[in-house]
Amino acid sequence: MRRRQPYLLCGRLFFCLAFAGIVSITDGVSLSVAGQFAADWNDAEDRTWVGAEFWANRLQDWQINNHRLECIANESKLPLRTAHLLTTQITQDAGDFELTVDVGQIDPHQLINDDAFVGILLGAGGRQMDYRAASIIHQWPGPGFGTLFGLTVGYQPFIQQMDKENALDLIAQKTSPNNPQRTNLLSKPLILKVVGIKQEDVWKVEFSILDSSETIIKGTQVLSKTSILLQDVSLIGNIALVAHPGVGSGAIKKARTERTPAGTFWFDNLKINGSSITVSPQQVFGPVLTAQYLQQAGTLNLTAQLPPLGKAQQHLVRLKVSAKGRSEVVATQDSVVEPGSWIARFSLDWSAFRDQDMDYELTYVSRGDQPISSTPFRGLIKHDPVEKEVITVGAFSCNDNNSSAISRKTNWPEQMWFPHTQITTHALKHDPDILFFAGDQIYEGAAPTFPDVANIELDYLYKWYLWCWAYRGMTANVPAITLPDDHDVFQGNLWGQGGRQAPGRDHDGGYVHPASFVDIVQKTQSSHLPDPNIAYGQEHREPVEQNLEALYTSLTVGRLGICVLEDRKFKSGCHRPDMPDSKNPRPDHFNDPEFDTTKLDIPGVELLGARQLDYLKKWSEDWKGQDMKLAVSQTIFANMATHHGGGMERLIADLDSNGWPQSGRNKAVDLLRRCFCLHIGGDQHLSSLIKHGIDAHDDANWSFCFPATANFYPRAWAPRQDGSKPYFKPSKEDCTGEFKDGFGNLVTVYAVANPGEDRGIEPKALHNGMPGYGIIKMDVADQRSIIENWPRASDPADPDASQYEGWPRTVFMSENYNRTPYSSLPKLRFEEGDDPVVQVADQSTGEVLYTLRVNDDFFEPRVWGPGTYVVSVWSEDDGEPETTVHSVK
Repeated sequence: MRRRQPYLLCGRLFFCLAFAGIVSITDGVSLSVAGQFAADWNDAEDRTWVGAEFWANRLQDWQINNHRLECIANESKLPLRTAHLLTTQITQDAGDFELTVDVGQIDPHQLINDDAFVGILLGAGGRQMDYRAASIIHQWPGPGFGTLFGLTVGYQPFIQQMDKENALDLIAQKTSPNNPQRTNLLSKPLILKVVGIKQEDVWKVEFSILDSSETIIKGTQVLSKTSILLQDVSLIGNIALVAHPGVGSGAIKKARTERTPAGTFWFDNLKINGSSITVSPQQVFGPVLTAQYLQQAGTLNLTAQLPPLGKAQQHLVRLKVSAKGRSEVVATQDSVVEPGSWIARFSLDWSAFRDQDMDYELTYVSRGDQPISSTPFRGLIKHDPVEKEVITVGAFSCNDNNSSAISRKTNWPEQMWFPHTQITTHALKHDPDILFFAGDQIYEGAAPTFPDVANIELDYLYKWYLWCWAYRGMTANVPAITLPDDHDVFQGNLWGQGGRQAPGRDHDGGYVHPASFVDIVQKTQSSHLPDPNIAYGQEHREPVEQNLEALYTSLTVGRLGICVLEDRKFKSGCHRPDMPDSKNPRPDHFNDPEFDTTKLDIPGVELLGARQLDYLKKWSEDWKGQDMKLAVSQTIFANMATHHGGGMERLIADLDSNGWPQSGRNKAVDLLRRCFCLHIGGDQHLSSLIKHGIDAHDDANWSFCFPATANFYPRAWAPRQDGSKPYFKPSKEDCTGEFKDGFGNLVTVYAVANPGEDRGIEPKALHNGMPGYGIIKMDVADQRSIIENWPRASDPADPDASQYEGWPRTVFMSENYNRTPYSSLPKLRFEEGDDPVVQVADQSTGEVLYTLRVNDDFFEPRVWGPGTYVVSVWSEDDGEPETTVHSVK
């Protein structure tokens, strides 16, 4: 069962301090008038998160400790650690600026690499990059990185333009490990000072090293000064603090390796001012990072996401609700922040508010008994749109943040795709009633950094917060269903096998990483999902193995019923002693065209588990408050890719797809068609629109696989290309029509957005992968679905904007069960406006053949063989159905 925080009425007082009319967190960081910023961390609790005005790369590489900011990354594989200012940038082409910061070595007695340095980065991202995208700049020099003003441990000040790929080598050449002043200077703090003045067409910039000794007037003794003339492009953009651990050389490297990790740096008393400085307090990120919510059956579940706030105190968040556009608070609830996941969960009786839009405000109000002033996070809770004839669903998947080439040859403006503003701005123009995020909200590797399994929880949170940052303008204001998938739990593929601990690799079945970590992922992404319908059985609220929560559930939005399938939780692993050998290093990939893949459908393997199938069956027969049904899951039930990867290698069958196991696929598809249900999913990096078949083509439901937000691993559907020559984009005629997928499942392909052409949109590495999102307009009045597939660069407000070829497509609900009938039962007639539910069951077995709501004045039930059938009819308010019995010979 999903555990909710108890309803608390907090009597603690809290206060807000305003500077220049802006409310801000006061954790030692103050915002004043435009053009000025200061941070000293004097009042901040020791913690990993460095504050709302900063973004640290990475979360685990920085901390607040002893009332100062420390970079604790000390490995050579972690170069150029940065902590970017979010609210303060150099934006003006004229004027002046001054920046000072105290720096020092965390432990002056600790050995430090001779090529390590500390510094200040200016101009990160330039004019081209959103400040959020620029805030990710770290580790890899290249265009867009900015200009670095640094000091080596050999006491060598330097100014280096970091747009050169060999910038670190150029800095290393300036290192002077034998400088006689080195030991003395490392034993005491210093002040780095950068002053810039615009003179005609260039900036004159002075970089000084000042003494920070307490024995003299602090900052009055200049130890070094150098100057440079720079163009605007070298300075305009983000400001960041930089710590570089270096790799070391010679005796120092040998001694450090034998004794202790390399020493690192601290920062304090950061001060910035000047007429070229712009301060934008609204650009804070935290302490409330985002929120997600859903309402179901008169209950509102809302989750606030916060960063690691420190474990020494208990942290409290307050939710206030008011009618839209009105200041009067109608509901208040306090929630304690849960360490580990750092979420605050709220559950409110929403019966009185479900029919009206409501404003809400989330505020971090206290740390233990200490009141805190923080920036409120605000959003809109949409009313339940029962009056709407069309319910619009926005669908998203596979949120890669940057080009996979970013670590090899980096061009930051071209290769950083975060924060996905094309997706968020364009999707909101459809005015969706609900959002569905199907998984891979994060990628554990190179998005933007490698998977740090040694710090897996913080590494996940670092990447998860990027998703929160990009999509919070959507999830704060629109209900959202969010499901984690394989990469969210740091696995290349996920066969959950009932939630067990995987005995080895991911394809053995189960979760590779500790359950405590998986629990954090599930809580951060999905804790706002409603509990499964208790009428379907208490067992559906019970945890699975390792005490992990099962996330499958259901909800109703307007008159649309939605079943959340969570197709990965019970799926069997494919590395089994009774499975045929794939004859390649991957047991999940079969590429021998002579192999009979039907042999892979062995007894005992599952797609949806018994619990999920039971829940889906009961949901399929429950039409209370629903005129149509929609099923959502991580991916669709077919193997809709024949070519994989950058080389577009031919692949016969992929067991990670939900085309396997075939028997499990057929069970799921059969239950979906029995309630005339459209199915949508993501994951495949290849959008497709297909109609399933079980015994014959087209005898089952439609499914839509919507595209990846960003596609780093391309796939294609080209069934008539045998792989004997390089992949080329097939014609529409070559990839649409009736086929069998790699497992022999019957599919009729109506549209597919294959890669393979130059779309003429920069950056090509992004747009040629056919990225985008899905919009599904569920017309509950006419019982039809309008399925749309939007490229991320296509503005739906532009009358000339186009979707991917083959979309949009209108599918009527009745088309989701097109099985050829054996016979028809007597026609049923209804009064206008009745819109009854009709159910047909086999009397001898009790099996329900199908259930649907009829919005016409007649309905002719179909059956598929001889027998005796019970037809039940009921309207929304009837207590008992009217039943008739019919025999068919």
